[in-house]
Order: sequence, then C-alpha cells, then structure tokens
Amino acid sequence: ILKATKDVCALLKNSEISTAFSGTTAIFSVVIDQKLYTANIGDSRCVMCVKKGDSFEAVGLSEDQKPDNPEEKKRILAAGGRVETLPGPPGEDNGPYRVWLKEVDVPGLAMARSIGDEVSHTVGVIDIPEIREHDLSDGDYFALWASDGVWEFLDN
Repeated sequence: ILKATKDVCALLKNSEISTAFSGTTAIFSVVIDQKLYTANIGDSRCVMCVKKGDSFEAVGLSEDQKPDNPEEKKRILAAGGRVETLPGPPGEDNGPYRVWLKEVDVPGLAMARSIGDEVSHTVGVIDIPEIREHDLSDGDYFALWASDGVWEFLDN
C-alpha cells in the first residue's frame, strides 16, 4: 500500500499537471487473508455495513484527517504552518479548520493529508496514508468508500 501510494505521488509530481494548489484525497482498500486493509489520505472515508441480527450497523474503517485533529495539527504547527478557520467575524461559523502558510492566507486546505497540494506540503501536510486493519467476518455486508462531498451531508 505504501509503495503504491509513493508511486502514484511520484507519477503526479513528474507529470505536467500543476499541483501547487490542486490535489485530491484518496481512500482505497485491499483484502489479504480475510483482513481488509484500508488506506486513507485526507478526508474521504470507508464505512462497513455490518449485519447484526435483523439490523445493520455502520462501522467506520477510517478517520477523516482534518487539520484540527491533535496529531495532525501538531505536525503542521511543527512544520511552520497555521491551523485556523477562514478569516471572519469572531463568534461566527467561519467554516472548517484549514492549513495556512505562516505569513500568508494560502492555501486554506481543509485536510491534513493529500496527494498533490504541494504548497501545503511545505507546512506539514503529507501524502502518507493512515492504514487500518479490519478482520472480515460473515456479518460484513458491504463497504462504502466515498469522498468528503458525500460525508459532508451524511454521517457513518
């Protein structure tokens, strides 16, 4: 999984695509010996629908990597970045926390890990996936992988 991620990132960096201020999240899984390994870069999410008796339960198999997550924030601050919401009136909802350069209000990335977004990578955003392991069982009915555009409106 890590090698595949490195290869994709290298291909993108060596392409003619401008990634200074553009990028993407990634969520993908692989099954090995009755285990589902899910790799997440950013704020896409994987959820397993598990059958329990006559009902179903949604079980999160990944965690959104947002800039205000304590571990992610610590890395970003240590690299010289800022983690703040959009500028606006105090007490107002100014949207999600974002990653900014120290002295300039760019790039404003609302996730702590991404592929591309090279300016953000100068202040602690990384393209290394978080990998989680799930033991597959007969109750696992289906998995759903979706980007933040879906999870913005739905919970698990």
